[in-house]
Formats: sequence, C-alpha cells, structure tokens
Amino acid sequence: MSFRNEVKDILLHRPHTINEDFWLEVFRYQYQSTPVYQTYCQYLKRRPHNVTSILQIPYLPISLFKTQKVLVEGLIETKSFYSSGTTGSSRSTHYVVDTEWYTNRSLQLFQAAYGSIQEYVILAVLPSYQENPSSSLLFMLDGFIRSTKHPLSGYYPLDKEALSRVLPQLPSDKKVLLWGVTYACLDLAESGWKWDSAVNVTVLETGGMKGRRQEWTRTHVHHVLKEAWGIPSVHSEYGMTEMLSQLYSTGDGLLDVPKGVEVSIRELQDPLNIYEEEGKSGGINIMDAANIDSCVFIEVQDIGKKIGDKVEILGRTDTSDIRGCNLLYTG
Repeated sequence: MSFRNEVKDILLHRPHTINEDFWLEVFRYQYQSTPVYQTYCQYLKRRPHNVTSILQIPYLPISLFKTQKVLVEGLIETKSFYSSGTTGSSRSTHYVVDTEWYTNRSLQLFQAAYGSIQEYVILAVLPSYQENPSSSLLFMLDGFIRSTKHPLSGYYPLDKEALSRVLPQLPSDKKVLLWGVTYACLDLAESGWKWDSAVNVTVLETGGMKGRRQEWTRTHVHHVLKEAWGIPSVHSEYGMTEMLSQLYSTGDGLLDVPKGVEVSIRELQDPLNIYEEEGKSGGINIMDAANIDSCVFIEVQDIGKKIGDKVEILGRTDTSDIRGCNLLYTG
C-alpha cells in the first residue's frame, strides 16, 4: 500500500492511532512529494532533518492555491474544485485526485457529528453555490442528498412559499436539516417563514453573506435566527475549497476538531510562532490529513482561538478576501 493510501486508511479505520509521529511522517512525505510545499519549506529553511516537532512544521499560505498547482508530483487530478471568489478576485483551485475519497471522508465526518445520514431529510438552500458548479460544498451535498435516500432531500430556492409547500410532506420519523448559506437563512427568517413545532428541524448555516448583506458576527447571526424561529441553537459547518475535511459546530458556537485534523494558533506578527498555551487569539493553521494528495498543512486566513479540543472562529485577517465557505463575519 502506498503511503498516501495508508494515510487514507488510517483516517477511515484507525483515526485513534494518529499522534505526533504520524504528523511528522506526513510532513516528510509532503516535503518530498509536493513541489510547491517543498519550495516554500526550503525558503523558510525548514527541512525534514531540522523539523523534529509538529510545532516546527511550516504551513503553506492558502493564497498559493490561487497561483500555484498544489498537487503531489506525478498525480493527475480527476476533478478541480474552485472557490466562488468575489467580484474581481482570483479563485482558489483544489486539484482532487480521488473524488470518492472526498465523498467518503466528508460522510464520515458528518455522521460522526450527526449520526446516520439516512435519519435525515436535507433541505439545501444554497442559491449562490448553485451558480458555481465546481463548488466543493455543492459536490459534497450532492452526495449527502443521495445518501439520505429520501425524495424530499434536495436543493430548494430561496422562496418561503416553495419551502412552505414541502413542510406538510416531511415525514414525522425523520430529522430535517435546513442547510443554508448564511444570508439565505437570514432572508428566510426575516420573511416570516416558519415551520410547525412538530417538525424536527436543525438549522445549519454555512458560507457567509456572499456579498449579499452586511457582514455580521456569527454570534449575532445565530441570535437573530434563534429569535426568529424560536429555536435553542443554530449549527454551523466550516469548510473551504482548499480543505477536504469539514468541522461542525453542533450548537454551542464552537467547532469540534475531528481526528485527522489539527488546529493550531499562530502569532499574527510572527506566523512561524505557534502558541502552545490555550486561549490565545491569532491566525489559524490547519493540518488536514485528508489533503494528502495536495497539501496537508495550510495557513488559513481566519482568526480564532482554541478552547480544549474545540476552536472558535473570531474573524478574518485584514488582508484576506471574504471566503465562500466559512463561519466568520466581522462586523
């Protein structure tokens, strides 16, 4: 079995075995196999012989996914995911070798957070993503909708009448997941659309305002939705074009970090300095072993802090674009 396939097998079947030695071995592989990452590490004078701790592993700036082909040498992509981007901005590209792997990993993470997907009907309200057929989120949800094996699971327009028509048809023995881009959830809430209290609906927001509304903090977004719909909590999904894993917040505003993903916090003025103590705010670095075919170690443009084995997203770095698939909305 090749090393990259061994990593995938560990993620799916033996995630409890992941430790620091695993991440260091992944670093050595990535250094040797991903030319863009190797060049970046050499620029920082970080090489396998002098990286002996995960705190020393370099993280590739996520902006390089816009200008470079980030892919293990010798592999050929079968699918390219593109970020939605904003008007006049360049788009990130993630070259994916194995879409089945992405599907399996995403389903694993969803079910770890929510249980069997066949317990759900998914009402996806993602109009802006449907305008981008190369969206990784859309590809993932296509698979989730099929996996529910329910005829009412699907994409719905941002239209309270259309959603109201489907509500009486929802089965009482299923959980309903309203998975919406953030601005669409707010639009629905402000339109007065509601569901009967007998329907078991979980609201899961993702994707932000997409330039359609003023940016708000996630806390304020959730407060507005909870007040409008009389629900105790709002869930969130955190993902991005450049990452094949997803993080979920199941109602407390904090993202659970799954096995096979590590989050660390870097000092904004000195990105190579990783905070070891909990509770410090700074730039977020992510290790995502699911990215073994591209780059596992990514310096993202969100600001946050770690709280135990969870992470809180606080904002965006000043120089970053507004992302398509994240939780943050600075006000």
